[in-house]
Amino acid sequence: MTFRKFFSDSFAALTTAAALIDAGGEIVIANQAFLEVLKDGTEQIIGKKLSAFCLPGSALEREMPFTRNWQGSVHWTNSKGLGILIQLNAIVLLEDGVCHGTLIFIQPALLENVAESELSHRAKQLESLGLLSASIAHDLNNILTGVLGHVSFLRLSLEGGDSNSESLLAIEDSARKAASMTQQIVEFAKGGSIEKGPVDFAGVIGAGARLLSSSFPKEISFSHSVPKEKIYIHGDEGELTQLVMNLAINARDAISGAGKIHLVLRRLVVESTSDEEDSNLPPGVYAHLRISDDGDGIPLEIQDKIFEPFFTTKDSKGTGVGLATVASIVNAHAGEIFVDSESGRGTTFDIYLPMTEERLSEEAQSQTETGLPKSERSERILVIDDEESIRLVVQKSLEHLGYQVEVVASGAEALEKFSDQLDSFSLVILDMIMPKMSGDQVFLKLKELHEQVPVLLASGYSNDRRARVVLDGGGLGYIQKPFAVEDLAIEVRRCIDESQSK
Repeated sequence: MTFRKFFSDSFAALTTAAALIDAGGEIVIANQAFLEVLKDGTEQIIGKKLSAFCLPGSALEREMPFTRNWQGSVHWTNSKGLGILIQLNAIVLLEDGVCHGTLIFIQPALLENVAESELSHRAKQLESLGLLSASIAHDLNNILTGVLGHVSFLRLSLEGGDSNSESLLAIEDSARKAASMTQQIVEFAKGGSIEKGPVDFAGVIGAGARLLSSSFPKEISFSHSVPKEKIYIHGDEGELTQLVMNLAINARDAISGAGKIHLVLRRLVVESTSDEEDSNLPPGVYAHLRISDDGDGIPLEIQDKIFEPFFTTKDSKGTGVGLATVASIVNAHAGEIFVDSESGRGTTFDIYLPMTEERLSEEAQSQTETGLPKSERSERILVIDDEESIRLVVQKSLEHLGYQVEVVASGAEALEKFSDQLDSFSLVILDMIMPKMSGDQVFLKLKELHEQVPVLLASGYSNDRRARVVLDGGGLGYIQKPFAVEDLAIEVRRCIDESQSK
């Protein structure tokens, strides 16, 4: 009998639920007792990552890949969606300091299976949150489009040295943050995907700090230190903003009365896994964000639960999604998050995000230096939106840039005006969500009148299936609400140039 066969037979004969995972975290072998505890089959487990079966941001996921022995309670979700609370023990197989695999032993926790009714309740909570956030996102984004549009228009209209410019910039930052938060809660609840690109994390934190310093109570001292150099992350600016805001708000809520919050960002080069005592970072260049407070601290016995969705110690004041969102964002950006806390002595969160060598495109960089693109031949634009505040700010902004602009409040008005002047509009800016006739329906009817109608779609939903109808049907572009004048100017000019080049 070969050793491999002997090991396999011995492993299968164990009455203790056991499995072996390789150095990469994949389950290599599992005995029958292991499968029975998890109520799963071999084909659903073997070859899968152990972390794939636990909650995002959980203590187990943050510990992997294992470099030391570990034990703890784990909320395991099997392939059938059944949630099971287990006690897991991991024994790392080391040779010359190198991990070659890990033995996993499990047993049902003292609390038996997580009740299916509880899981169903949580699923319904997420579903309700998604429906609620989707229903209010449109209205909120319309309001924020008016605020952000008017503020950015005023800022661009004023002299650069005007004494009110700083206040306008602060309002604009606040509107952008509110828009990001609205979008992120939708994405968190729906599990939506995001588009990533190079983001200056130092700039994100600097903008967030301006908002935070003016919004915290006076008895809380907030300070931050950010390098002057740009620190680029391949990611989503809205999510990175949400990460900073959630951590800061969590720190604020942890302070009873007077206290201090300090935020530091630095560029960190890790040359070996031993460089950072509290982490197992692979070699590379990282953006290291640390946020510390001198608040109440987190009891040791609940530290492995703080990243779980809906877990909160704030009673009715907390939603339980703040730190869960943080963990989800860090994970989505291939990062690591660690917490160091003790009751009565404050809390420190350390976040490590891989830096990227990507930079903003030359077009985007030169745009800030040369000013906004303007109308070259007083082109005519038709704006279709049921919100008066949006029609007004888009009209004022585009006319300021030299365009001729006509606005209508409904699809029916748009079709009537367009049919009378088929070839006179260089671009149609079309809202997606409107009463009686939605944006995609208006688009299809416009195409009946003019096959090559140039359309720029405006919406608060980046992954709306109806938006795909417009874009796949020949729409020239998409701009997400709320948008600033700069965003609008760039996209309008691009769409018109593209249409005229055909």
